[in-house]
Amino acid sequence: MPTLMVPEPYQKGLKKIRALSDDSAQELLSAVEDAPMTLNSGELVETVASRTTTIPRGDIEDIMATLFSLYSLRARLGLPPPDIADDIARAVEDSDLEELGAPEDHEHFKKRLTKLLDVNSLYLAARANNLRFENEHSLSQTRILTDTRPIFGPDPADGPEAAVITHTLRISYLDADNRYKDFLVALDGADIRALMAQLERAKSKAESLKSVLAAADVFYLDIE
Repeated sequence: MPTLMVPEPYQKGLKKIRALSDDSAQELLSAVEDAPMTLNSGELVETVASRTTTIPRGDIEDIMATLFSLYSLRARLGLPPPDIADDIARAVEDSDLEELGAPEDHEHFKKRLTKLLDVNSLYLAARANNLRFENEHSLSQTRILTDTRPIFGPDPADGPEAAVITHTLRISYLDADNRYKDFLVALDGADIRALMAQLERAKSKAESLKSVLAAADVFYLDIE
């Protein structure tokens, strides 16, 4: 029984990693090692694709998606690259994924995967990304709906005599079970001003912390 399962979306990436020539695999490794540390997966794919000449862009996208998943797994389990590579190779063999290569190729595949999973910048980015979402709820998106509510006098037929402006804040989030949910909160003008002030304060505190991190020579990771 395999230690790990190979999810179907990542079988394509594993297949393409195995199919690379040794020269292309080294080119990929060099491009990944030289890429700047980032949490933006699209930005990293662009960088790696721009630094490789023997691997089609579509293959780079599939390969990097697979590597992102494996680095996240490595960060979660706290295992060294050889152990993750060994488990993946064994899972591939035990799951009868014949299209991923013959069993005799697994040792070569393991060594290749070990190198690709031993890039410190990707490992740190994976750990940072895991920490970002290690919460009970993670924000997905927000939307504010604004409308007016008329105020009528004794006789509604006379039309509204005044009105109030109301806002409804919709917060969509991902819960601990990876389910999308949302809730709505009513806001008035004072709430909007207070929220804006709090957001500006949070932004200012983040800028101060960035300066502290820079002075300590600690790299700052986020999606701006």
